[in-house]
Amino acid sequence: MQIQILMTTFCLLGGGALGQVDSVDARESDGMITRAEVEPPIVPPIWEHSIRKNRYISLCGVDPQPVAYQIEMTAGPGATGVLGWIGPADANGVARVVRTPFFSDAWPCPLHLGDCEIVPDAVYEVRATADGETFSIPLELGTVPRPEPWYYGDVVGPVDPDTMTFAPPNGIVNIDDITAYLFTSYGPPKPMVHTTWVDLHGIGDGSPPNYILNISDLQRILFGHQGQQYTDAPDQLAPADCSAHPWIQRYGDSGCLIGTQRGADDLDYPCVNEDHFEFSAGVGTLDIMHYSATYNCCPDDIRVTLSVEGNHLALTEEEILDSGGCSCICCFDVDTTLVDLQPGQYTYEYCWLDYEFGQQRCQTGEIEIPETVPHVETYGNGECLPGTQRGTEGTEYPCPDDDYLELTPGVGTLDITHYNATYNCCPDDILVALSVDDHHLMLTEEEILDSGGCFCICCFNVEATIVDLEPGLYTYEYCWWDYETEQQRCQPGEIEIPESLAHLENYGNSGCLSSAGRGTKDSVYPFCDNEQFELNIDVGTLHIVHRDATYNCCPDDILVTLDIVGNHLALREEEILTMPCDCMCCFDVEATVIDLEPGEYTLEYCWLDYETGQEQCYTDTVMIPATSANMGGYENSGCLSQNPPGGRDDVYPYCGDDQMALTLNGNTLNILHENATYNCCPDDIVVSLVVDGMILRLTEDEILTFPCFCLCCYNVESSVVDLTPGIYTVEYCWYDEETQQDVCHSEVIEVP
Repeated sequence: MQIQILMTTFCLLGGGALGQVDSVDARESDGMITRAEVEPPIVPPIWEHSIRKNRYISLCGVDPQPVAYQIEMTAGPGATGVLGWIGPADANGVARVVRTPFFSDAWPCPLHLGDCEIVPDAVYEVRATADGETFSIPLELGTVPRPEPWYYGDVVGPVDPDTMTFAPPNGIVNIDDITAYLFTSYGPPKPMVHTTWVDLHGIGDGSPPNYILNISDLQRILFGHQGQQYTDAPDQLAPADCSAHPWIQRYGDSGCLIGTQRGADDLDYPCVNEDHFEFSAGVGTLDIMHYSATYNCCPDDIRVTLSVEGNHLALTEEEILDSGGCSCICCFDVDTTLVDLQPGQYTYEYCWLDYEFGQQRCQTGEIEIPETVPHVETYGNGECLPGTQRGTEGTEYPCPDDDYLELTPGVGTLDITHYNATYNCCPDDILVALSVDDHHLMLTEEEILDSGGCFCICCFNVEATIVDLEPGLYTYEYCWWDYETEQQRCQPGEIEIPESLAHLENYGNSGCLSSAGRGTKDSVYPFCDNEQFELNIDVGTLHIVHRDATYNCCPDDILVTLDIVGNHLALREEEILTMPCDCMCCFDVEATVIDLEPGEYTLEYCWLDYETGQEQCYTDTVMIPATSANMGGYENSGCLSQNPPGGRDDVYPYCGDDQMALTLNGNTLNILHENATYNCCPDDIVVSLVVDGMILRLTEDEILTFPCFCLCCYNVESSVVDLTPGIYTVEYCWYDEETQQDVCHSEVIEVP
């Protein structure tokens, strides 16, 4: 599938040139996303809440093609860097930070981003992308800094008591700001105060803003009124860890269900004994549906709140009737989404006022939040298969062979290829979607023709990869629309997801060792040397040699079998005898296990011992490495001539800043440490390596037997060889003479 990439760009309020920032402070700028082809760039609209806020940033998305927005914090409290992506906006135009790109051509204007990572006194950059790889120039946005005049509670200026309208913020937090908050929170008349100005906090410590105004927000505005800090938890000025605090991302209701409204004089109750719940757990999420809840037929809101104590979730559902409600009741479906739940077992209690029984009722139970759930990690299709394109009037069907599926299971994965699928010859996408019900996988393949398609069809090979599958037997159903038969087709089946791909590649024996043969009438047992085991471990491989095993001198085979349970390797050695001979001798037996995942394993190797007549077992613990990397070598330049030695009590030989250069040459990593400062006559400058999974920890040390009273500068070179493909973190550490402390350089490399 080919995607035409249209570069997107941001323009800043104030008429700056494309890609530039004019004299207006970038923190006070607002932007919209538009294609570079649009000339001139469109100046974004100004809305009443465009001023910089405390816990939100706002922008305006108007690109007609699907784009995703990446968000990065470039300055502010806490660590800077890419935070993630802007997720889908809710009905209020409020979005959260998500981990994967979310593409849309219907972004709202304005679009508000409020999350744990959006904090006071910070600067952010937003970039648009149509493909996840090519990005627009950044739009820079900021949040309100403290100190004054931008107190956190300063949302309006003085109020006009006759019209109840407010002037813009004036740098002072007083009763006008609190009044504006109360009007905004609790009903008309409302001033020109957008919720994102005064929504400073969610429900529960560490929760992000939730677009709900409550006592938590008012408390923080009162702090501002009193000249105090924005929050009584100073660490919340830095990006908070939402994952430690489950919170309600959204809640909503269906509105009055059709046919359920009852007036005050109606005798029949609308939803008799019909309240029921549906809980759906995902990775870090919990969706709750409360069906057929009965409330006043025109509430201001049906609000759901959450309190958390340990692994107990207490939810309360209540109708809000600030406007007085109506003289009727009806039934609603109320849905709630909780996010940032850690994996594990939770108890819950969901309470509501039941109109039918006139009392509060509670639903209790337990729910498991999984660490992973099966999902489609990637899918895609190639170009039209050569020679298969046909116009709409062609009589010949394009695909020469019938559709068929090929499924390849792996550890936690399932690769699927659908060969010879027929679709429109220029679809926007061929989507593969997955739903999972216990151990049943339902996959649906669908062509997307948002652009209208073309007047032709052709054949494609469609691929998809499912990940995070638990080991076990699955049933599946893979469905697609078949152009030839003009109906949906489905292929059902079963597939086994293995616990491990590790298996016994081969085994063998030495034959009778020449020095050890004994007939059964010999008075001396063929005491083979003490039986011993030799293990040879490499990436994904374990080679085992059982030396001096005693068996019949002419077996059909000495069979070795392997059974794997989790990270326990159980091997068994057994002689196979059809026509045994009247003698015994000694053997060396070898076996090789391959495709082992990196990690620690317990090994149990068992056999029947002729001498004792009992089963014997050798046990051990083995560590399978993630890489075969080892130290290739190291050397140093000697004292650099341009930096003559300096006496320790004289002038420090300022070598300049230490510089690290990492370069890859095939599966060898070369490292150059420039401007290292050491004693001017060391025995050696040694570089050592410790491999911890995919982390390479290198340590540079000077070796001193007879140090001199001087320092000088060195370039130290080293190499790591035999790297297997993968992504590595390199940590290179040394003792810095100038600062008198250990210093480390960290870098990520990818070995193709």
